[in-house]
Amino acid sequence: MCRRLAQAAGGLVLLLIIGVASLLLLARCEASAAEGDPDLPPGAGAEGAPNVDANVYVFASFDAPQSLPLSVLGLGGGERAGVVAVEALALDVDFRYAARIVLADAESAARFAEASPDEGQWDVRGLSAYYAPEESAWAGSAVAAWESADRVPLAEWDSAAWSALRLLPESPPSPPFAAAVVRRPGDAIASALDAAGLAAPPGLSEGLSLARIGPVAVAVYGDPASLPESEDAPLRPGVSFAAAARSGYPGFIVQRMFAALAASLDMEEVDAGGVSAQATTIEGVRVLAMTRGPVIMLGAAATQEEAEAALLAFLAEGPPAP
Repeated sequence: MCRRLAQAAGGLVLLLIIGVASLLLLARCEASAAEGDPDLPPGAGAEGAPNVDANVYVFASFDAPQSLPLSVLGLGGGERAGVVAVEALALDVDFRYAARIVLADAESAARFAEASPDEGQWDVRGLSAYYAPEESAWAGSAVAAWESADRVPLAEWDSAAWSALRLLPESPPSPPFAAAVVRRPGDAIASALDAAGLAAPPGLSEGLSLARIGPVAVAVYGDPASLPESEDAPLRPGVSFAAAARSGYPGFIVQRMFAALAASLDMEEVDAGGVSAQATTIEGVRVLAMTRGPVIMLGAAATQEEAEAALLAFLAEGPPAP
């Protein structure tokens, strides 16, 4: 189970970070994207983050219960359970990570408990299922924070992470149902790739460090029922991603530092609704990228049209602030 979660996290982080890193090489504009009032999943900003130190925080909530195949979590029996919210925290994905799933009703909780082996690390308490490696004291503190509702506003949990989240679109193409923030992307890459048994692309970590990339924010839009139900299934139309991060350098420096590396990337320049963007396809996912000053923006989806809509949502509120 640990390896399954690590591989899934490693793949997601790799997809997002490769796309974000690719953006850095192709800056074209000196204006800076403004922070605003992002459209986040219901309750995300109001409830705040669990009051524990973590590098990665993922949160999702749904307007209606979603039917989750428990096989996705490595639980047998072919059962499904109704889910209304999910949260995950990681200090590093190799050892210190934890998750909470809020179940829709008592029947779903009973089904989840029955599918969980007695010696497993899922613990169903009321309508919440917690995952925490028993050997990790840090994971135990995360569960304690969830159980006691010990939360702090995202702006107080990490002001830089909150600033990154505020770069996300105010008017996305579809309602959001999930978001995440990676406070130290370099650490997350190394930890996730190592746990998943993958090698980092040459120069990726060095490039992120050189570019002084701050926290990376991600939002997921559309219909959660369109998400793949297995780690081998492709992303389907109906779901799109947006990601943003800010470099510590002015835009013109970012452009000069990474322009020399552009030839090493197999990306193509495309017209995305009248805006010039760089594009590539990773594991069947169309990724579009652009920069505004030191801010890197990404849209990703199963189709070109959905990826364009996610990327252009960053510009929907008007031209970036200088």
